[in-house]
Amino acid sequence: MEDLLQSLMDQSSNANPKLLLRRTESIVEKLLTNWMSICLYGFLRESVGQPLFLLVSALTQQISKGPVDSVTEKALYTLSEDWLLCQAQDFEALKLKVVFAVGTGGEVSEPLEVNALTCDTIQQVKEKILQTFQRKFGFLFQQIRDIEIEYEKERKFVMLQEVDESSEIRGHVTMLNTLKHYQVGDGSCIKVITTKVHAPLRSQSSVKDDENFAVKYFHLVDPDIDTDLSKHPEKKALKFKEMYLTKLLSTKVRIIDTQKH
Repeated sequence: MEDLLQSLMDQSSNANPKLLLRRTESIVEKLLTNWMSICLYGFLRESVGQPLFLLVSALTQQISKGPVDSVTEKALYTLSEDWLLCQAQDFEALKLKVVFAVGTGGEVSEPLEVNALTCDTIQQVKEKILQTFQRKFGFLFQQIRDIEIEYEKERKFVMLQEVDESSEIRGHVTMLNTLKHYQVGDGSCIKVITTKVHAPLRSQSSVKDDENFAVKYFHLVDPDIDTDLSKHPEKKALKFKEMYLTKLLSTKVRIIDTQKH
């Protein structure tokens, strides 16, 4: 491999050594990068792996504490200005009592407390339920495509859907339903149904499977404002107030504090 690398360096097209591995087009470049990856595995596992895992976990936890737009994936708590959610609406934190349907006889499990936000979409609520279940019990309950959730209202369970007949429509785009849309309050009971067991209860596939998902639907980012800013980029600077810049700093400080503890 040393001979191949030296031959590659001697080529006239590689006069600048700093650009040697820029494209990784030759076989020797691919061999070298794979060899370095193997050699670094022990270092990553023993030295860097744990701090990196803790950093990602702290960042994920901090992001989930604030609104995240389901369509654009922009978040109120982030470290990147490009991914900062500037159109965040008022939201409240909720503690949901989640029970899991056991069998087909109507039995349910003991309640599991799950943190959510009033602005969360139904898909986001499902994700938080599965994440909380996995953190507590150490294994995944089901794939997100294989579950549906119901909300107990006036002693009856109402199916929560990403889009239904009550969804708000603005022009040609549809707003994704949220917990606030269904008037789900703090301490509400949510039942998780496994669609493989309760197949007839499956109501719809995820709207994210639609190839035109980003065009047909919106969540927190107003489609009118988003379109206006894309046509007039100069307005973006006016919309981006200093109060949003402090969000980036506060998120960084909280993550650092989490790492210290």
